[in-house]
Amino acid sequence: MVKAKITQVNKSGTMSFESTSAVTIRVGEAPNTKDFIAHEAFLTSRSEFFRRAMNGNWKEAETCIINLPDDTAEAFACYINHVYTGQLPTTSKTTSELKKLTVEEFEHHVNDQYRIIFDVFVLSEKLQDVTTKNAMMEAALATAGLVAIDGLWRVPTCHVVNAVYNGTPAGSPARRHVTDLWTAVPIESIFSCIRRFHQGFVEDLGKSLQNNRKPAENIPVRKGVAAYQEEIKEG
Repeated sequence: MVKAKITQVNKSGTMSFESTSAVTIRVGEAPNTKDFIAHEAFLTSRSEFFRRAMNGNWKEAETCIINLPDDTAEAFACYINHVYTGQLPTTSKTTSELKKLTVEEFEHHVNDQYRIIFDVFVLSEKLQDVTTKNAMMEAALATAGLVAIDGLWRVPTCHVVNAVYNGTPAGSPARRHVTDLWTAVPIESIFSCIRRFHQGFVEDLGKSLQNNRKPAENIPVRKGVAAYQEEIKEG
């Protein structure tokens, strides 16, 4: 029988599972708030935001209640689920199940995936939880690889892109990811909705399109003068 290996750690680094270590996270604005209960150790071990809130001279350290009025209960529920289980509670489908979806059903599925993934990423950015941010980028890349029955993959919607840009700093991995995805979109499709995008995304996308262009050629020289001359009608 193989004996289980036990990793020894300093006693001060041991997580506390006593009831007194529970923290209440109050999400949303009154009267539509929702409370989540979590162990302080789970939160502070990976989030600088929670670590500072619970270890500093803040009222949260005394009341053990942390308010997140600007966030949604859905996003935090997904976040805390990932912190505890390492899983993201989204609707996953097998390859065979995806092939049975119509194009519209597939788009709805992928859009919902992107929305949840990047909502959790933006929340993790606020909470300064790099581990969860990296996990969300892994999930985003997996979603980007899904292909519909028409043989095409889908990009995050305008709403998702704007949420990413409104909730992350310049240079964020999430910003780079959505920009890289949209760089492959036909230019006419980009122009059709460009006014709806965050200005930061428009600028980043413009740079990405420029960097990924094929070497410029002198089109008029290639076409020749005949392409620019009108036909002279006889008579």
